[in-house]
Amino acid sequence: MKKLISIFLILQFIGLFAQDIIVTKNKELINANIIYIKFDTIKYVNLDYSLEETEFIPKDSIYGIKYKNGDYYKISKKGLSVRQTIINIKRIQKKGWYLGFYNIIGAGNINHKPIYDYGENYYTNNQSTGSGIVLQPTIYIRYYVNNVVGLTFGVGYYFNKFEQYTEVVLRGLNTFNTVDYPYKYEISRTNYINSAVIPINISFSPGNKFGFYAEVGGLMYIPLSATYEESVRYVGMIKTETTEDNYINEISKYDFYTTFMCGFHATIKKKYMLYVGAIFSSNNKSASTESLYGGFKFGISYKLNSK
Repeated sequence: MKKLISIFLILQFIGLFAQDIIVTKNKELINANIIYIKFDTIKYVNLDYSLEETEFIPKDSIYGIKYKNGDYYKISKKGLSVRQTIINIKRIQKKGWYLGFYNIIGAGNINHKPIYDYGENYYTNNQSTGSGIVLQPTIYIRYYVNNVVGLTFGVGYYFNKFEQYTEVVLRGLNTFNTVDYPYKYEISRTNYINSAVIPINISFSPGNKFGFYAEVGGLMYIPLSATYEESVRYVGMIKTETTEDNYINEISKYDFYTTFMCGFHATIKKKYMLYVGAIFSSNNKSASTESLYGGFKFGISYKLNSK
């Protein structure tokens, strides 16, 4: 007896969630309980809104029906099967234009390789390293050529504050043999760089609602301002000099970094795409300078067209 009651309850539970699906020619899915189908009309209960009130829909506006028992009934004479049509409607169509915003929060490092300067009775060893924070809010336009590959172009702002330490070692006297050089002095420098940034990349986002996300591309930086605060300490001497200056004219007019990102994406209501992941960027600008930064990138985009 208990087994029969259990089976009855299970069947009722299944029946509560079993439903017909009406597929309209406008690519809408209606969760329904179909009461009857006549020559030109379908009477049903729309389970998305009510469990009792009945509605009517013209038969010529229906593409097909999936019954609760798993059978399919195709009304339209053209097109794919009802099963494949339902799958395609439920699948998120990424192809189209998107407007988005992202930000990068990270840390960077810059390394100036040793510079040796030889004189008649001396030489110097000038080597400096620096590290600091990176912020990069950006607005962009993206076009998905299909459900996986997107092309991105944007304009943003880049802020970099990094501490730089330089050690200069001198040996011997100057060329006139009149003034002793200090053996070593140290330079501590805080740099503030503000730039416009233009990202160009290719994104890959396989999967439907959730999935893997990756980007590869480049970033062009156009410096807007560059200032520093510098303190010089002579080892073996008490003397310390502090200066501030704007050195925008001393740096290049533009800089180019290659970037790579990997993470995850999620699509909400077929319109909004969220993504987050780790990003790495590097620049071998010259034989004497190397720079690298890494951090987290998070963004959101909105689909401009509904197709």
